[in-house]
Amino acid sequence: MNYADFWKGKRVAVVGLGPRGEMRADIRFLQKTGIQSLAVYDMRGKAAVRPFLVDLTVSKDKPVEFSFGSVSGNNLSQHDLIILSPDIPRSVSFLKEIKDRSIQIEYPDVLALKLAPAITVVGVMGSCGKTAIINMLSNTLKKGFNSAGLPMPLLVDCESTSGSLSVLSKAKKDSLVLIRMPDYLLAEYDKIHFAPHIAIMAVSPAVKNPFALMAYQTYTNFLITTDELADAFHDSAPERKNTKIIRTSASRFPSEWHSITLNQYEREDAALVLETASLFKIDRSFVKNAIEEYAAKKNVGGMRFVKKSKGVLFYDDSLSDRPEATVAALRFLSGNGDPGAITLIMGGATVDTDYELLLTAISQYARQVVLVPGSGTVSLRKKIAALEGIKSFSAPSIEAAVKLARSESHAGDRVLYSPALAAAGYDRSRPERGERFVKAVRGLW
Repeated sequence: MNYADFWKGKRVAVVGLGPRGEMRADIRFLQKTGIQSLAVYDMRGKAAVRPFLVDLTVSKDKPVEFSFGSVSGNNLSQHDLIILSPDIPRSVSFLKEIKDRSIQIEYPDVLALKLAPAITVVGVMGSCGKTAIINMLSNTLKKGFNSAGLPMPLLVDCESTSGSLSVLSKAKKDSLVLIRMPDYLLAEYDKIHFAPHIAIMAVSPAVKNPFALMAYQTYTNFLITTDELADAFHDSAPERKNTKIIRTSASRFPSEWHSITLNQYEREDAALVLETASLFKIDRSFVKNAIEEYAAKKNVGGMRFVKKSKGVLFYDDSLSDRPEATVAALRFLSGNGDPGAITLIMGGATVDTDYELLLTAISQYARQVVLVPGSGTVSLRKKIAALEGIKSFSAPSIEAAVKLARSESHAGDRVLYSPALAAAGYDRSRPERGERFVKAVRGLW
């Protein structure tokens, strides 16, 4: 069955437009298929999602029935296929009736892989570094393939607005697809026994078995990772002989490229990109050019300077949802002045990992910490308050934290928003909480 036949006559419901409207491209794709009907549900009110609706309501393709404010299992049960926005977990209560009735529930990324022809998949995994690697690698592949006259590689990125299902209209047999594989979707890939042909991993995924998908790799598949993770992979399952491991590290970043401004973790990411490019026999000059462009954009998806207010410099690292990422940001920022003049704003939902390294880094690089609400914040509050020489504050929101951080800082100090914990609740996604932080900072006088 080709993907066009799959859709014929189906009554489809999309649950969630995505925190920033990421599902729009896939909804537009669905409007052009042979489905019988299409409904879109979102738990937010219509006013909150109005900016995402314009190009959907004016379409001349399949009309969409919208429902806002709540989602009921009874309504969803009238459909044959439920497609969830990646920020909606399967555990939500309104899906219980759907599961009881054995109605098909899918995430767009996973469904796209199920329906795609025989493609080659490069999957970027791990709790940190995915955005930087995807940015550099996507650019590298485009340059290399364009030079060789090959079809352009495709990108499936659940955090972008380009769509996942929409890739089906472009994918052909042997197409190369670069895909972001976030921790919260790894269990979905495991269910269908899927592993990327080339897996790239800078930091271990924050899941119980971070190497579970590697069991589905074959003798022609690769894991490109750091020396540390390569050893961990071998120790976790020494009997796995299928995966070919390619090791690298920040120290293998070409010395002649050191004029490119990257921190240690970014150099490690770049080294992974370089090894991946070599598998496709892409000239190193294309890799260097892509890394230079990434550095010139000042770390798309990473830490960025936002504004200077009353002499206090504000930096956004809102995509940080692991302690390793916040440690890297603190170390990088400490090189730009007095190490004791950093105020760290952090907090969010629980992540199952060890925070001792972060606590040590806070003691070494920060002067004070402002905590914002979250289940993970609760477990860390007492430990941070106990750090010698570190002032600890709590704020009810990101906006309040920004004002508090500035009031407790002096000219020349730096304020870093690097949550080190997951986004949840009011902040439905990492980009959304970043937008709130940037808006609050820009609102300072």
